[in-house]
Amino acid sequence: MLLRRFRKETRSVTALEFGLIGPVLFLFIFSLLLTGIVQFWQLTLDDAVRNATRLIAIGAGSSTAGIHSASDFVTSVCGEFGAAAPACSTRLQYSVQGAAEFTGSGGITPATISSSGTLSPSGTFSGITISEPFLVQAVYPLPIVLPFVTGGMVTMNGTPSIISAAAMAAEP
Repeated sequence: MLLRRFRKETRSVTALEFGLIGPVLFLFIFSLLLTGIVQFWQLTLDDAVRNATRLIAIGAGSSTAGIHSASDFVTSVCGEFGAAAPACSTRLQYSVQGAAEFTGSGGITPATISSSGTLSPSGTFSGITISEPFLVQAVYPLPIVLPFVTGGMVTMNGTPSIISAAAMAAEP
């Protein structure tokens, strides 16, 4: 008799269904929001690195305009990217290298990115001369930590960092 009475009761069906579906719904919404934030950071970093690369190209032929040092580079990139990303000036990893040619024995050797998202070597700014090519690489580790997700959060490049690169020839 008691079992028959519970079988006919339907007042808590909605709460039970929400209890089963709700966590999946919230996980989906959270994932979409997080993906949007990371994509925004990626686009902002790409734009900041591209603009800094242009300023380096201009600065090679001018003593007053453009970017001439590592601190100028960090200031330029973080001036644009830092509004979106926390602690940009301390977390940004970068490599700016110039050479007589892109490839070959005297060419540019790109910095490598480990599976943990670390750029090596980082903090280099060298070899920018007029009419020669240079490569700019920037890496920003994601400040988002997901403790219950195995391996944390990774981006499309397989690391927990966003990566941007640009290449150009310095202008005379």
